[in-house]
Amino acid sequence: MAQPQPSNWIVKDTVDKIYGPFSTEQVLAQIDKGYFIGEEMVAIYPGGNWVPISRASEFTDRILDVLAMESKSVRPALSQKSRSASKMPDPSRNTDDEKTVQNSKGPNSLSGDETHSRQNSSSANASHVTNSQRASNSLGHQTSNKNLDRTDVQARDQSIDENEDDDSDSDSGVIVLEDLRSAEVNAKVRQAKLPLMIIGGVLVVAMLTLFFRDGVQKPMSRTHLIIPRLNQAALESNEIKSKLRAGISTFQIDTYSGYARAQDALVQAVEGSVQGAETPRSRSELMSTLCLVYRELWPFSYQDSQDAKAISLMMQEAKRLDPGGVNGGLCEIVHLLTVGRDQDAQNLTDSMLVEDSQVPVLFEIRGEMYFNHQDYGNAAAYFSQARTLWPGWQKISVSEGRARVKTQEYTAATELFRSVLKTVRDHPVAKIEMGWLEFEQFGHADNALKLFQNAMDGDEKVNREESARGQLGIAEIYVQRKNFRRAVEAAKKSYQFDPRSARAKEIIQKYGGKGLPKTSTDPDEHIFLGKQYQRSGDFLSAQAEFKTAFDIDPKNAGAAMEAGKCLWRLNQSEEAIEWLKRAIQVDHKLIPAYVELADELAQRYDYYSASRALLEAQHMSAQNYEVWRGFSQLELRRNDFKSASIYAGRALKIYETDIDTLLIMAKAQLGLGAVSEAKRY
Repeated sequence: MAQPQPSNWIVKDTVDKIYGPFSTEQVLAQIDKGYFIGEEMVAIYPGGNWVPISRASEFTDRILDVLAMESKSVRPALSQKSRSASKMPDPSRNTDDEKTVQNSKGPNSLSGDETHSRQNSSSANASHVTNSQRASNSLGHQTSNKNLDRTDVQARDQSIDENEDDDSDSDSGVIVLEDLRSAEVNAKVRQAKLPLMIIGGVLVVAMLTLFFRDGVQKPMSRTHLIIPRLNQAALESNEIKSKLRAGISTFQIDTYSGYARAQDALVQAVEGSVQGAETPRSRSELMSTLCLVYRELWPFSYQDSQDAKAISLMMQEAKRLDPGGVNGGLCEIVHLLTVGRDQDAQNLTDSMLVEDSQVPVLFEIRGEMYFNHQDYGNAAAYFSQARTLWPGWQKISVSEGRARVKTQEYTAATELFRSVLKTVRDHPVAKIEMGWLEFEQFGHADNALKLFQNAMDGDEKVNREESARGQLGIAEIYVQRKNFRRAVEAAKKSYQFDPRSARAKEIIQKYGGKGLPKTSTDPDEHIFLGKQYQRSGDFLSAQAEFKTAFDIDPKNAGAAMEAGKCLWRLNQSEEAIEWLKRAIQVDHKLIPAYVELADELAQRYDYYSASRALLEAQHMSAQNYEVWRGFSQLELRRNDFKSASIYAGRALKIYETDIDTLLIMAKAQLGLGAVSEAKRY
């Protein structure tokens, strides 16, 4: 269906800062003032694609007329926040603020101080999936669409002001909106240096050309998950349902841009759903759907504490609204998967499938688990059942097709991939998987090469695993054609995406005549790879990747923390503790690092140092359930079951369905001899 022509625009400058939305007249006025000088990109708001401002017919003539105009302005300085502290907890004292914490959950458990960073997503896929209502019924959901990449334009001034205490934000690559006045001084400088910038641009292009000729792959751009904000204007019930339906519709497409648009719509729906106006079940449905979107966007995210917090907050709120229900359970499964607790996620999935065998996402998740464990027969069966319950979600068909290839059911796999490409013409993963079938099973190298190249050169983002497979497919075809130069180029790109690929390494060394590509200087790539090793149990390789990431970026506290956790698994306890301390020095607000450090110290019987670590964490976040759980775990290790139960109780008042805290409470009650009470937990 054609959309009405929007009258507003957003503008992106040369350093990827985004301004707007503006009307056409406002953009023309800023061109007249010299704020925009022709180097910027513009997009129709909402939902438009980026084009050079000088090529937009509305602005071309005006740009030519006023390109040399001067302007002046002042850019406001950033401010920093101060630290706060609290007193050491007394397990025997019932504090008044515990009641406050309990009452403050619900909507207030969503982030009120998050920076709403938004990444620009790819253009909308032209194909539309028509089974959104059926998917809604299968999940117990109903959703809406607003054809808008809110990742581009939804950063709020209040959120920005509250989070500008980190000087590294400006270099993070995250898009943040600014008021136009803050860019005036930059406009003046750009005008004065325009000739030099043009020359510099030519040189950069030339260098990049040489760079890519050597087969070095451009790092995949990442994004932050969007956290719904507090105290937003309430939406009408029918508008919330409309957004939920639209979110599911774009979710089904199974592309990055589709998931990004689904996230935009669902975040708006969650923000607009007010407690009292919407039932707890309907609000939990919104949140569980958003959790599923987070799961699909996780491979493209920074996977840092901010992204982890987005999932954690949504899980806590969904479980508060739907304790023991499907919606809360789905969010918890997503949380467990993203923190690497695959076995716990599998156990919870199996338990939920016993209770409710009509939830397609549970079959899809269980099928993926079977696939990852190389049980391809069961994987195919679970994917098939999921597809029966929800035929519109293209990911299920792609996943089943991959499993059918592994079981050598090539005809069935081909039909599945072709059905996806018929529905979503530019689906990159389906193209890559179909390309391998064409090349290996049917001997159609030309068709395969076209599929691989279209997938890799298309507008849709592709995750690292599939990108590595796509580039390796190109390399294999060129090896077959004895075009070894191009084979090595593609193999190097594949190796950049996945350094574990033995075949890519073999092609480079056999036909390249040189060593392997240099290690990437992008810390995010090493963190991503480290987490892949960590997930597979290869903690030795994982800790090396995390250390490398920290060496490149000494401010990356998350990398240091993960290195410490891996070293502990390798029984390198002293080094593990040193790395956790290093993480805390870099980011004194990284609560999981304190909790991990305290537990490792406690296991070495250094209870005093463990207590001090938790007290420091409490100074940073006085009412964090992880800190109270850490105190409980510490007392449990000391066999002080009474104190352990008191601390666990405080943690449960903040997050009443946390599995780890419930287990600690059960053990503490057993230690006290209260068997019946332990069974309750």
